[in-house]
Amino acid sequence: MKQASRFDGLARLIVLYLPLGDGLTPVSVALTRLATSLGRSFETGKLALALPEPPDSLVLAGLGS
Repeated sequence: MKQASRFDGLARLIVLYLPLGDGLTPVSVALTRLATSLGRSFETGKLALALPEPPDSLVLAGLGS
């Protein structure tokens, strides 16, 4: 049996979909939207971050297996 490497969990995280706005989006897109909204908040002086909802504990537990 192949032993799982420490990068397997990271690979699973990259393909994880998170609720953001009115739909689901991959983690990479969610982070891009968050970074963009952070920059826009600094420019405008108004806090309006595009924060995705965190995954539930069962999804997170499955990332390491």
